Amino acid sequence: MPREWELASTPEKQPGLIPNASALNDLSGNYQRAKFSWYRIDDLFFRNNNLTPDHIKADQSMQSNHYMREVLETEVFPNKQLPSGVPATMRTFDIAYFPNERGPYNYNYQEIKENGELANPEQKWGGIMRSIDQIDFQSANVEYIEFWMLDPFIYNENQQGGTMYINLGNVSEDILKDGVKSFENGMPKDGNLGQDVTETAWGYAPITTPINFAFANDPDSRKYQDVGLDGLTDDRERSFFDSTFLQRLDNQYGTGSEAYQQAQADPSADNYHFYRGSDYDQQERNIIQRYKDYNNHHGNSPTPEQWDEEYPTTGGLEPDVEDINNDFTLNQLEEYFQYEINITPSQLKVGQNYITDKRTANVKLENGNRESVTWYQFKIPVRSYDKKVGQVQGFKSVRFMRLFMNGFQDSVICRLADFNLVRGDWRRYLEDLSDPGEVIVGDPLDTTSFDIATVNIEENGDRDPINYVLPPGIEREVRYDRSELLQQNEQSLALRVNNLEDGDARAAFKNTSYDIRRYKNLEMYVHAEGSMDNRQMETGDLWLFLRLGTDFNQNYYEYAVPLKPTDEGATSAEAIWPSFNNIDLSLEQLGNAKIQRDRSNQALNEIFITPAKGSNGIIRVRGNPDLSDVQTFMLGVRNPKQDDNTYQDNGEPISSEVWVNELRVSNFDESGGWAANAKVETKLADFGNLTLSGSRKTIGFGGIEESLQ
Repeated sequence: MPREWELASTPEKQPGLIPNASALNDLSGNYQRAKFSWYRIDDLFFRNNNLTPDHIKADQSMQSNHYMREVLETEVFPNKQLPSGVPATMRTFDIAYFPNERGPYNYNYQEIKENGELANPEQKWGGIMRSIDQIDFQSANVEYIEFWMLDPFIYNENQQGGTMYINLGNVSEDILKDGVKSFENGMPKDGNLGQDVTETAWGYAPITTPINFAFANDPDSRKYQDVGLDGLTDDRERSFFDSTFLQRLDNQYGTGSEAYQQAQADPSADNYHFYRGSDYDQQERNIIQRYKDYNNHHGNSPTPEQWDEEYPTTGGLEPDVEDINNDFTLNQLEEYFQYEINITPSQLKVGQNYITDKRTANVKLENGNRESVTWYQFKIPVRSYDKKVGQVQGFKSVRFMRLFMNGFQDSVICRLADFNLVRGDWRRYLEDLSDPGEVIVGDPLDTTSFDIATVNIEENGDRDPINYVLPPGIEREVRYDRSELLQQNEQSLALRVNNLEDGDARAAFKNTSYDIRRYKNLEMYVHAEGSMDNRQMETGDLWLFLRLGTDFNQNYYEYAVPLKPTDEGATSAEAIWPSFNNIDLSLEQLGNAKIQRDRSNQALNEIFITPAKGSNGIIRVRGNPDLSDVQTFMLGVRNPKQDDNTYQDNGEPISSEVWVNELRVSNFDESGGWAANAKVETKLADFGNLTLSGSRKTIGFGGIEESLQ
């Protein structure tokens, strides 16, 4: 994952957050960039073999530090079974932000202190960005940005913290904002800057058109091409930024100051260093420090002749380019959806800040001690953005993701596990489902939010306040692998609704094609609980409905049941999945309800309602649905009208989370059908011949090549 990410361009069109971000060909556009590194820790630092540096091998406290130690899969996913021989180490994606240290291409001499640190760290930012392969989120039904994060404040619970921002949409690839596309392989092979380049505020950039993403074949040219996005070697950086940067630091603090010495060594702060190195060993650098310069551009693709060690020190084989999606164009648009995550100790609570679950693990460390740490699960609904920047339109073309951090006074390390974009088979139904006359359709003051997610045994088995367990009688599927049996993950669909108004409803749907006439029952397990802010949910406050038919709103059967919430702290399967909530409906009742409607002479476009037999549910019929051609399934939650609810109802909005599992048809009708063909021929004297033919096939008859649905 780390090599898929690149140094972020400056987020524009938010002057209150990052001033001068839109400045073109002006160094001030990058004045607030601080140090930001991202990496996966190499296993060699954990194995204590001949590759592990001696000082790390001997330092158990370093290998026990929660931001540098090995993380096992079972620490985050204790119920996950791994095949024998598969490494149990989880390669976390770690991001380290150092707001007190100068980031690449930041020449803001006015905010560098004498010791080389940055002033006003809370105003600084640092980040990364990447391209997205599947850009049509709407067709792919991408619903969430999801990841687990280790508590970043284990050693400093009083830290102020800051904000993590995620951008989805079009973000500029112009990291050094000058309107010119920088690509290292376009720099002159002989180092002659008098041809095929143009001078910018940042250095030099090629004016030729790139035809590939590869360095020149001549190894001697690498030192002139692999120089970073500014197109300058260190010596040329010292000359180019002498008057605008180095001399001004000299005037402020003198050439002997730490600030000047750091800037003199690498004016652009873009020099690469492999995470291994004899110099690092002599300096006894810890693991985090070793990755600080690992993603820098200048010198990250050395040839074997340029290696300073006995082992390869290459960070990548391709040249650095301001074209992260490799389409040979420089995107400069800033149009995106923005999501804000408060990374502060007080905001790390389930039910807030996109946190849906947490897990406390008791970890055995390299020093022999055991300590408890907390992992938080973040699920960010992509359609519930905090801010819309620019002219972004919908989710049909989400080309880039950018992640950046701001507002921190101290360094922070975020260890992320299972960082993914999550799609689903069920889609949100966006049309109106409210009872007539109760809710204003399209009301701009509507504050209801609705999300579709999943909960599963591997990730949410220790969920707070109610842990996820398998429904009664359900067992995890077992897969045969390498002469062993492995239990597979098991999950449920989660419907999360917040502030659902009285008489309103929200639902998810799935398109399909089934003939379910040969089955007798429709069954499903259901769990309900109040939200973190609404634990006083009572039985009947919320109803679950299942709608099936040929369309969503004109021809369907609907079965609705009241829900009984599970008490906080429940652990047994029977309490978490109460039988009161279960759907167990005889499909014959649907047909009978339709017949009853027809006999009552009620119009087809009106909703016919009748109580279901043998349960607390009700059946609704509209139009002319057909169980032989079920094209849609819809699952939703409804807050019944106060006047219509058969249970005590205060008419207030409700917030809840509902799990549904094992939607299935059962009791297959095994009685056979029959089929017949008939043909009659008769001769009508001299007038001609008359032939009549017909056929009949009943339910249950079919060829051996036909499958059951």
